[in-house]
Amino acid sequence: MKSTQAIVIAVVVVLGVAALVIGGIKMQGNGAEAARPAAETSGDDHDHSAVHTAPDFTLKTLGGEEVTFSEARKGKVAILKFGALWCGWCQKQAEEFAKLQPKLDPEKTIIFEVSVSNDEPVEKVREHAKKKGLVHTIVRDENDKAASKYGVEFLPTLFVISPDGHVVWKGAYTEAEKLAKIVEQAHAHQH
Repeated sequence: MKSTQAIVIAVVVVLGVAALVIGGIKMQGNGAEAARPAAETSGDDHDHSAVHTAPDFTLKTLGGEEVTFSEARKGKVAILKFGALWCGWCQKQAEEFAKLQPKLDPEKTIIFEVSVSNDEPVEKVREHAKKKGLVHTIVRDENDKAASKYGVEFLPTLFVISPDGHVVWKGAYTEAEKLAKIVEQAHAHQH
């Protein structure tokens, strides 16, 4: 009886640790606190009742220039990603962005990434972007001000914002093909 209980406890512990390792990282203040299983979103599961105007923010790019989000996305669909270098699912999302970028019309759609890795040297973030083939704007979120405005709890968190500035979709890691469909829907969205 005791050996059966010990086996059950061991299995529960192993599954718990696996969930922490495999899962996305939960945000709390400036660091990682807990984990949750990362979910791939379908693109059909966004909540239209939660549509609201995208909060604005001004942050510095990796080159040190200030960029205001509303100006960068003006009249375009924006894919907004909150992520970090230490987040495994964020790295997978970067690979999906690299697949998606060549398919996007830069006159109609932008990818805008907010790095919450403020403890990472800027040069390391730049090297990562170059290695992954990312050419979109990446800004650093000092003190998680932008992440707080968007209610970001997990990384990566993605938002798709319509040309008229409304959040039309929120999700986690999403494959390029599904994200492209969400972007198409956002182009048709106007309030």
